[in-house]
Amino acid sequence: MPALPHIDNDTQKLIADWLVAIGTILLAIIAVFQDKIRLWIQRPKLSLLLGAHVKSPLRCSPTYSDDEGSIMVSAYFFRLIISNGGNFRAEEVEVFASELQQEQADGTFRKISSFPATNLRWAYSREAFFKAISPGMQRHCDVCVIVKPSERSRSFYWDNPDLKVGQDATLLGFQLLGKPFSKSYLFAPWKYRLLVHVAAANIKPVAATIEFNHSGKWFEQESEMFSQGLGLRII
Repeated sequence: MPALPHIDNDTQKLIADWLVAIGTILLAIIAVFQDKIRLWIQRPKLSLLLGAHVKSPLRCSPTYSDDEGSIMVSAYFFRLIISNGGNFRAEEVEVFASELQQEQADGTFRKISSFPATNLRWAYSREAFFKAISPGMQRHCDVCVIVKPSERSRSFYWDNPDLKVGQDATLLGFQLLGKPFSKSYLFAPWKYRLLVHVAAANIKPVAATIEFNHSGKWFEQESEMFSQGLGLRII
């Protein structure tokens, strides 16, 4: 076995000085970029899934005032699940509906210019931002509502005679944070695609497209409504 080369004291001191210098530089880099390094290692990871759809009374108003009045009508709520699969909590989370498209005769989809791009509503809340979603946790977001056709006329916000949809058919109503007087969030039976963005203060937005196959039919049984009344899928 060959003998290891002898390193004199001056060389050893030089190597030690270099190691100290490199260590000092590394510590300085870590000190300057520690926040970015921490965010790269510890970060949320948001995803969007179709949530549990429920049949529940909807509180509404017969007049143009507060859309949560004193009247109760039968309705179905269709929801999304926003989950955090990362290792750090997502802060100030929002779900933004940026564009609605309608299927054309040739099978393509075209943007509906009258659709008001705005935030969707968190379930059981009227806030645009949800404070935080911890790692491994999730939160429901309302994407749309369908009111029973025979009760539609009782609510100002969930009926639109201009669409000329009979009282035996349903309207598709998107659960936007704000509802314009034009009622441009209500739609007749057809196939639509909604582009949504899930974002937080400490993560880049995640985009998804949800397809709605709105038959216009109302069913009292939840299983029939979710299989034949309105079909949803993420594409």
